[in-house]
Order: sequence, then C-alpha cells, then structure tokens
Amino acid sequence: MNSTGTTPSNVGHSVRRTISLLIAACAGATSMGVHAQSSADPSAGTLEEIVVTAQRREESLAKTAISVTAITAEALDRNNVQQIDDVLVDVPSVTLSRGPVGSFVTIRGISSIQGGGEMDPGLAFNVDGVYNPFLSASLMSFFDLDRVEVLRGPQGTLYGRNAIAGVVNVITKDPDFAGFDGKMRVSYGNYDAVTTTAAVNIPVTDRVAMRVIGNYQTRDGFLKNGNDDQNTMSWRAKLLARPLDDLKLGFTFETARYWGRGPSTSPIKPFADDPWIGMPDLAPPFQRVHYYGYSGLVEWDAGPVVVTYIPAYKSNDWDNQATTGTILSRTSVYDTQRTHELRFASNDPGSPFRWQGGAYYYDARNRQSLNFPFASIRQSVVTESVAAFFQTDYSLDERTRLTGGLRFTHDSKLENGVNSLPNGMVVGTINDHKSDWDSWTYKVGVERDVLDASMLYANVSTGFKAGGITLTIGPEGAFDPEKLTAYQVGMKNRLLGGRLSLDSELYYYDYSNYQAAYTSLNPVFGGNIRVVANAGAAKIKGGEIESSFMVTPSDLLTASVSYIDGKFGTYIVPDGVGGAFDYSGSKLPQGKWKLGASYRRFISLGELGRISPSLSVNFRSEGYMDSRQYGTAGAWGPAGTYVSPISHRGGVTKFDGAVSYENPTGRVQVTGFINNITNKPVFASANSNAPYNGYLEPPRTYGVTVDVRFKP
Repeated sequence: MNSTGTTPSNVGHSVRRTISLLIAACAGATSMGVHAQSSADPSAGTLEEIVVTAQRREESLAKTAISVTAITAEALDRNNVQQIDDVLVDVPSVTLSRGPVGSFVTIRGISSIQGGGEMDPGLAFNVDGVYNPFLSASLMSFFDLDRVEVLRGPQGTLYGRNAIAGVVNVITKDPDFAGFDGKMRVSYGNYDAVTTTAAVNIPVTDRVAMRVIGNYQTRDGFLKNGNDDQNTMSWRAKLLARPLDDLKLGFTFETARYWGRGPSTSPIKPFADDPWIGMPDLAPPFQRVHYYGYSGLVEWDAGPVVVTYIPAYKSNDWDNQATTGTILSRTSVYDTQRTHELRFASNDPGSPFRWQGGAYYYDARNRQSLNFPFASIRQSVVTESVAAFFQTDYSLDERTRLTGGLRFTHDSKLENGVNSLPNGMVVGTINDHKSDWDSWTYKVGVERDVLDASMLYANVSTGFKAGGITLTIGPEGAFDPEKLTAYQVGMKNRLLGGRLSLDSELYYYDYSNYQAAYTSLNPVFGGNIRVVANAGAAKIKGGEIESSFMVTPSDLLTASVSYIDGKFGTYIVPDGVGGAFDYSGSKLPQGKWKLGASYRRFISLGELGRISPSLSVNFRSEGYMDSRQYGTAGAWGPAGTYVSPISHRGGVTKFDGAVSYENPTGRVQVTGFINNITNKPVFASANSNAPYNGYLEPPRTYGVTVDVRFKP
C-alpha cells in the first residue's frame, strides 16, 4: 500500500469509474465551454477548425489525443494579450503566482517554480520549437503570434526533461511568399499604458521571404509607490526560404529589453487597509533584463521521411534590486543555452503505421550572484542533457489507433558556489560538484473514433523534472528528479454540424520525489534561506471540460470547468539544525475549482462593417498559496493547521469585457477593453514571514486599441 492508502485494485476501480464519469460528463455538459478554444466563422455559422502541432505534427485539435487548449491569433488580438500571463490566466487547470523574476505557472497542481540553475522549471516553455527556461520570459511582450498551445499533463516522450507539468508552445507568424503586407497596432490605456507594434512581410523573391516585427510597451506602476511598472522593447526578424520544393530553410533572430522599478510586494490585508500602497523600499528598486537569441530550421522532405533540424542559442542577462518584507537584496543572473534537435518522421499518409523519432542536446550555463545584508552567495551551474526518443502510432482499423513512445535522457550538472559574510569571510564552498541522472519516460495509449466526429482516448504517460543541489548549504543539499506517472482518459467531440465543440479529460497522477522549496535556518551563517529537498509523494486527480458553441451565426458561447484534488502522502523536509518538518497530508497549493464562460455577439452594420461586443467571467475557488500543514502542533496551531494561514486566498470572480468595430474590408479594427472590472485586490503569492506581504494580480485596466492591416 502506498502512502495515501491506494492499492492496485483500487487504482483499477478508479480507472473504470473515471471512464464512466467521462462519458457521463460529455453527455450532460453541452452548455459548457473553453477559454478561446475555437474561433468562430460567422459567415458559415460554424466553428473554424484549429490546426495544432502539439504532438510535433500538424493535426486538427479535434484529433489530438491529449488535453490541449489552443488560443488563436484572433483571440489573442481581441483580448489585448501583452504577456504570457495574459494568455494563461484563464486556461483551465492553470494557476499563476508572481515573483520578483516573473510568474510561476502551476498546471494540475505541479508548479514551474525554479531557482537559479540548481532547480529547473516543471513546465516546458517553447517558442517556435525552441526551449526557453528563463522565468524573465514572462515579463517580455508577446506579439505577432499565430497561436499558443497549452498542453496539460506530462509530455516526457516528445518533449523530454522538465515537461512534467505540461508544455506551453508559442508559435509566431511565419514569413509569407505570397506578397507584401503588414500591420500596425497602437493602444492606450489607464496607468498611461502605451503599446505600439509594427509588422511587415517582405517577399524577397518567390522563394525567399522575411518578416520583421517591433514592439514597444510602457506603463506606470500598478502600486502607488510607482512599483510594478513595465517598459519593454522587443523585435524579431524571421527569414524563410524554399530553395527546392522539398527543402525549407529558416532563420530567426530576436531580442528584448525590460527596464523599470520592477515587480514589488504589497501588505496583505488585514495588515493594511489599502494593499495598493505597496511595501516601503529600503533602497530605490530596479529591474533590468536583456534577452537575445537566434535559431535555425532545416526541413527536408526526403520522400518517405521528413527530416527536421533545429539549432538554437539564447542569452538572458537579469539584474534586480528589491525589498522583500524587511530585507533588501540585489540579484544578478546570466544564463546562456545551446540546443540542437534532430527529428525524423514518417511521411506516408496512407500507411497505418506513423512514427517519429530523434535526438536532443542541451547545454546551459548559469551564473548567479545574490547579495543580502547578512551574506553573499555566488554560484554557477553547468547543465548538459542528451536524449533520444521514438514514438509510433498504428491504426488497427479505420477507427482504432494505438500509440507507443519511449525516451531516454541523461542529465548532468556541474556546480560551484561560494557563501561569504559581509566582511568577505568565506563560510562555505562547493567545488566542481557533479551529479548525473538517467531517466526513462514512456507513453502508451489507445484512441477510437466512436462516431464520425467523436473520439475517445486513454493513455498512460510519464515525465520528470531534473534534479540539482541547494547551493546555499553545500553538497549535502542534493535532491533527485521529480517523477510523475499520469493515467488519462478523454473525449473530443465536434457536434451539430460543426457548431459545437466539447472536449473533456479526467486524470489520476502518481507524483513522487516532490522538490519542495521552503525556508530554513542556515546552519553556516544564520538567517532564513531558501532550501530545496525531496519532500515525498502526492496523489492528484481531476479533470477538465472545454466547449465552444456557435448558437447562431451571430452568437458564440464558450465555457470551461476544471477540478483538481491533490494531497501529499509523505512531506518531510530538514529544518537545517538536525531535525525535520513533517507536513505529511498537506493539500496542493491550488484551488479545487476553476470555471470560465464568455459570450460574444457579431452585429452586422451592413456597408459600414460590424461590431462585436463580448463579456467573459472566470471563477477560482478558495485555496492556499502555501500547501504546508503541520503534521503535529506548530507555531500557528495544532496538527492540520496551515503553516501560513496568511496565504489563504478566497474565491475570486473576475469579469472582462470588450467591444470591437471592424470596417467592411477587415483592415481596420478598433477595440475598447476593460479587464478585472470589479477591481478587487487579489494576491498571486504570499510571504508568511512578518511583515506579511505578497505580489498582487493586476488591478482594473482599460483602454482602446487600433489595428490597421495593409496590403497593396
């Protein structure tokens, strides 16, 4: 029996019950829906088909046998998306928490929280197929996108390391050989928010094209002390060539800068009547980020096989000074990474046997400097990872398909660190400490078209998050990779002649070697420090339902429901002085329920164009931002009491609205928007140490956006 009392027979019973519940949910939830899951085609009165590459090949979202939310370019523009937070905040089973570097993403209870180079994220974030692990990417602007795909659940076979929670794929627009065109966007809103974007597509020849995009954003701070502001400048150039009909070559260069006072914390009620005043600064805060990267693409259609090669390089330079509670800190981080991915895929649509495989190489260098009043920490981490993978699909008949995949990954980390006191005295070092891990991940699944437009699927998949070492306490602070086995069953439906989409999935997770980041006493130089350790195991279960319904050619309804119930079995971490904290039985730091719904109406103005008002509402149930509960009596109370009752967040309901006007040619669009209409302060994170503070979600924002598209 495992730590939560689940036997293998109970697991089998749970799976059978899960399938029954899934079928019942699909049959009875025809009014439910999804956040931007489908685009509408008012002229046809149906939902447009969305094509995704979530499984490394182009296929209809309706035929993708995993849980995916796809946000289209049209939805991104209409919702005035500026950053990745704007994309993810309303996605089912996704929770955001903020920090000084950027946002941490939690999917189905598993978080992307990381620290320096020693602790990796649990979410694979990719831009045009290139992995980007930098938290500061959440601060950068998002513009000229084709779509965003959010994959829930471990994707350990096709995506590999650190895809234990899921994957976010950002796909930018490609150059077009067809002709010269471009677009411009100008937006102004409260807090003196200004956004300008320009994109131009240049066909150099009938086989070579370039797309150049620039973006600038500025905004005053959300807090009354001027903190939590934004200033970004980004640009990207993409070159695409087809020297031969069966050969595609690409090159992308992108760079971005972020500067300003940066994110900052606010006092948590009831310790302040107005949390928007912000915490007092012990010194002028600042945050500076400079990012750049380039990548290549070679895609060769060799007949029965398509060969794809993607080399890439990324650099991230981050410098920050901030006050957290009563502590002033200065942090500098410099990251570089090189990646190479080589893939082979079958290319015979008529064959019952489809396959893909390849190899992956990752080399990352992280240097970090942390300066506090009581100590300084210098650390460097060199991470190297090599992997090989293979996945195949086989059609038993016209309606039934089997999937099997396997991936091997070898990770190594070489770590160095120096801990010193303000007088320069060295009190701890790590010299060339090397750790190695081998990980096998797999996927097995089956899918069946139960109707012409309905698919039922089930799979078992695994994932892992790389291990590391807590550099502040030395080699004894090593921790192993997290591991996850997921049992998932889902159904996808396209009904009523393409007017209704209804997707759902239920899951059960067996989660082990949880990497807990917690505060502990440093036995070397005193004070509280962040420590990482393998705390134990957890069991997680839940599900999502997503749908879009084109009620009439002029009325579009979307909605979503997600539920999660997770609990740690064992959860034990060292206390830094020879003892241990026992938080066994604690619940995951994520509210159980998340619901969303939206309504959009298309109103024709005849020869004058059309307008389309929309309103959306999203609800998140109450929960704790800190999962730890005392196994025995603690500072806040008896066993079962939360270590941080300050981190409790009540249920949150958020309303957003917009009205768009589009001229008859579709080349001019004017949109008025308002987000977080009720302007309720909501904390996205909490610090349980006095003085109690945390990071706030954005307040009410509103403004006007003008989009102009031009083509000769």
